[in-house]
Amino acid sequence: MRILQVTPTYFSDRSIIGGGERYVTNLCLAALAAAPDRTLACSVLSFSRTRDFVRVQEGLGLHLIPGDPADVASVASGALDDLIAEHDVVHVHQCLSPLGIFAAARARIAGKVVLGTDHGGDLFAELEYYPRLGRLFDVFHAQSDFAAAAFAGLDRPVRLIRGPVDDRMFALATTRRQRGLFVSIGRILPHKGYEHAIAALPRGARLVIAGRIYDRDYFDRLLQAAAGRDVHFETQLGDAEVQHLLGQASLLVHGGTHFGPDGTFYHKPELLALAPLEAMCLGTPAVVSRAGALGELAVLRGCRSYADAQELAAMLEAAAAGDLFALSPAEIRDDAVAQFGLRQFGEHYLALLRESGRWERAA
Repeated sequence: MRILQVTPTYFSDRSIIGGGERYVTNLCLAALAAAPDRTLACSVLSFSRTRDFVRVQEGLGLHLIPGDPADVASVASGALDDLIAEHDVVHVHQCLSPLGIFAAARARIAGKVVLGTDHGGDLFAELEYYPRLGRLFDVFHAQSDFAAAAFAGLDRPVRLIRGPVDDRMFALATTRRQRGLFVSIGRILPHKGYEHAIAALPRGARLVIAGRIYDRDYFDRLLQAAAGRDVHFETQLGDAEVQHLLGQASLLVHGGTHFGPDGTFYHKPELLALAPLEAMCLGTPAVVSRAGALGELAVLRGCRSYADAQELAAMLEAAAAGDLFALSPAEIRDDAVAQFGLRQFGEHYLALLRESGRWERAA
């Protein structure tokens, strides 16, 4: 079986660096890990100025074809059709966007099995008036209960599979933990809510915010909020440096929010949130808000969720004193891997393809 993952953006300096972009690679790794006897191949398709092929790692490649994801008319449809023809299953990410609907339609015309996952991208407005467009897909996949709500009203089944987090890349950290060192990871954008962690930081604790700057005005606002506090910004860290930082930290703080500091409402701030899961795979506990899907992570013993600023401040005070979590790093990791890791996700993902004869149809 050959699966093509179609995504408007990918995890690279040539694209957009973010959790949603890493997610597609994680999904491929999960499927490959669960497939028996190398009976499955997984590729990623995204967009660039010219056609290219990038080897991500052994057994996983990234195909790039010409096109601007924001302009469907610019997509090299012939190149898209060629790659669709080479695969049995087409899994479309940002499936409710105009590009997602376009890719699903091309795959449906080619007679492929078509899956869809939403990552919070712009909704194709016509879906509200023509929900039958959802029938371009065989089934929708949701990575959280919150994400599943995006498919309400579309005449296709929705299957929930939580994760996946790359528990191989984020192995249990062996570095010494620093009590009072808190870390927040993610792009510098208003829906990440870093200002809440800054405001709640207790005396004697240190906060490191690591992420690329995507909104300069918001970053300037954060600099003002951090004045006089032990807050530091790291805006150019690579994967290895992020892992080292998380491995030293005593806590990951993820303050996603539906409301930015200027009052802007964000309907889908987090549909999964990889940063807290990656931290827990390293053995670092996490405190998260209840925006979007974040509160669902509190099913893990290494994660606590807060409802308001007062509760967040109390949790950070307890964490600084070493009183918030009584689990060992290994226990925190084991729980996260069991419920959100590659293997469990891959097994459920392959079962999704098998259900109702879909695997046989694609084989």
